[in-house]
Amino acid sequence: MTGLTIKKLPKIKYINAYVDNRGTVRFYVRYKGKKHPDCMKTDPFKDRVGFELEKADKLAELRHEINKKGGEIPAGTLDWLAYKYFASPKFKKFKAGTRSQKRGVLEGILKTHGHHPYIKMNITWGIKIRDEKAQLPAAANNRLKALQALYTWAIKQQLLPDGYANPIEKVERLDETSNEDRINVSKCDCCDGHHVWNINEIEQYRKYWKVGTMQRLAFEVIYWTGTRVSDAYRLGKHMEQNGMIQFTAKKNDKPMEIPLAPELKKIIEKTPSGQMTYLVHTHGMPHKSEKTFSQWLVRARKKAGLPDRCVPHGIRKGTATIARKAGASTAQLRALFGWQSDKMADHYTKKAYDGEMAKPVVEFMDYKKTAKK
Repeated sequence: MTGLTIKKLPKIKYINAYVDNRGTVRFYVRYKGKKHPDCMKTDPFKDRVGFELEKADKLAELRHEINKKGGEIPAGTLDWLAYKYFASPKFKKFKAGTRSQKRGVLEGILKTHGHHPYIKMNITWGIKIRDEKAQLPAAANNRLKALQALYTWAIKQQLLPDGYANPIEKVERLDETSNEDRINVSKCDCCDGHHVWNINEIEQYRKYWKVGTMQRLAFEVIYWTGTRVSDAYRLGKHMEQNGMIQFTAKKNDKPMEIPLAPELKKIIEKTPSGQMTYLVHTHGMPHKSEKTFSQWLVRARKKAGLPDRCVPHGIRKGTATIARKAGASTAQLRALFGWQSDKMADHYTKKAYDGEMAKPVVEFMDYKKTAKK
């Protein structure tokens, strides 16, 4: 669509056009003063029917967005169903972090699908929603998981006809390992989820960050306690009681009591924080949130030259895997990691490492001492 000027362009209802600095004509849908964020992909001069169909879709999205901002969410739409779910006692029972994650996934879907009638959900529509994130299989599967939960809730609330079967249950999940080389967070070889740090990666991190640095202590706290990132940054001496670290897990409010391993205690003593918490950031103050702590730890991992697959959560997962191989029972894993069901313990440890990482360990992951025996 080059070689044209605005004066020569035909006037099309709800369409704005302009010529960019490269001389290309761009078309946008505008409705009641609001412009759709995405320009039209169809050329009206080559495919007027396709152009009108695309315009109708974008116009419906704009109208729906305007209605939402005015407090008028059309009943029967996917938007309407989702917002009833967000306001439900079921949704409000989730922890704040879980609510935020679930809402974020669903709202990402609602941006392009919220104006459609929710009762028309079928396998084809579910596949389309999934494949919009096909380049990120884990994100695509999270969409299906969120949608399935939404429709399961809707069925129980009798917001769908009797005998309605959740169509999302029949949508095939993507293989989360197939695109490992094309995504930043690679998947674990032994099970679904984040990559488990191996011995070479652990030693590389330790070689770069010596004992006495806060970055090394952050790693060791997660490594020896097996805590989530959301708990690790909050641990401190005020939680120590009779050789144990006592705290309440942020994710599920479960009271936790974890042994303070002798090796970890030595490293803590050699890395004074000057605060109640073990860990502080570069300016000597406790981390304000799980997010800032995680970002700080990722920067430390990058400086150590480790690949993007080595995310903080993979340290915890490695602890679980090796503890299982060392002989820890499902009940012991639940006690150590704060899981509320056997299912999570089994999910985290579907397979254990072979070789050195599979050798028996002392309580947690002291594979070096074990190897010498």
